[in-house]
Amino acid sequence: MEGKLMNARIAQVAVIKANTDYSDIEDAIRKGIKLIGGLENIIRAGQRVLLKPNLLEVRTGEQGATTDKRVVGTLAKMVKELGALPIVGDAAGIRFHGATERVLQQTGMREHCEALGAEVVSFDAVPPVETTIPEAQMLKSCHFASTVLDCDVLVSVPKIKTHLLTRFTGAVKNLLGTLPGGQKTIAHLIGATPEGFAQVLVDIYAFLKPKLAVMDAVVGMGGTWRDSDRVEVGLIIVGLDGVAVDAVASHIVGFDPMKITTLRVAAERGLGEIDLNKIEILGEDINNLSVKRLAPGKIQTMFEGLLFSLQGGFISKQAPKLLRAECNGCKHCQQACPANAVIFENKKPRFDLDRCIRCFCCHELCPQRAITIDRGWRDVLLKPFI
Repeated sequence: MEGKLMNARIAQVAVIKANTDYSDIEDAIRKGIKLIGGLENIIRAGQRVLLKPNLLEVRTGEQGATTDKRVVGTLAKMVKELGALPIVGDAAGIRFHGATERVLQQTGMREHCEALGAEVVSFDAVPPVETTIPEAQMLKSCHFASTVLDCDVLVSVPKIKTHLLTRFTGAVKNLLGTLPGGQKTIAHLIGATPEGFAQVLVDIYAFLKPKLAVMDAVVGMGGTWRDSDRVEVGLIIVGLDGVAVDAVASHIVGFDPMKITTLRVAAERGLGEIDLNKIEILGEDINNLSVKRLAPGKIQTMFEGLLFSLQGGFISKQAPKLLRAECNGCKHCQQACPANAVIFENKKPRFDLDRCIRCFCCHELCPQRAITIDRGWRDVLLKPFI
């Protein structure tokens, strides 16, 4: 499965406006896919087509945290129209028995997509398959959910969001969810720095080679993912090159794709295009869009290279911090921590900072938004520049 994704053809990305209540989502998706050549050029009758949304946690698409069920449902409907079998699957970020099934149920994804004829799968409930990745830079082997390896066509269906460690999460990072259960823990431990984690994500992307990316950029999430960080973007972004889709999307919401480590690494490895001058953008003129920028996760700033080179020093010692009044003791943070750095005492978490690898999964997956980031001296020193 390994190999390069790009050919000599220029990357095309379609950017289509969509109502922020998702009322015209089917029309927007159909228009975008038609502009890049149509689904019939990607999918044949009888194929198993895996639609991989971002179902990180129990929050709906309208809340800005997960791919909306109507985006995935529209794609499932289009796959069925071509005589192929749509399969919807993911593994949630929280590590407890039944976590992914809970997300599928409570976001309405299972009911909505099954009603449209799709098979809906929790990757935590199917056999994991040990897999060697021959050309990997970091993740030499891992276990993928069997559903992922059994499909004929993989479609990445991400949500437009920022991320504390990677700055931006889109079509490339979305495929981390093909690793079930504790496999994501291993991925975080192997890639314990921004550069290392980017290499891990790109290893997965290069191996799985998705044929299409359809980004739910209707409602997004920035900052530290609190409800106040929800942003109405009002777009669907589509392309055969998921790296180019991420580059265009990140640019629209205020980032330089050249400075997003995951995208830079993917481009350096020949897996996609991030130079906007070499991407044909169809549909909307992105220079004329009036879109609110997504606030970055503040671990990533113009000083990120310096800060991470000083990983052992006080300036980079950002750490998770508990908002005790908002914590209900659910232990999701402990279950999410790949480094076993969360210890519960008196029904509240304590963070072992010697073990902590600063991946901030605890913050990312806390359903109560009870964990923030304590930046210590870093923000004091750099506040004028951030």
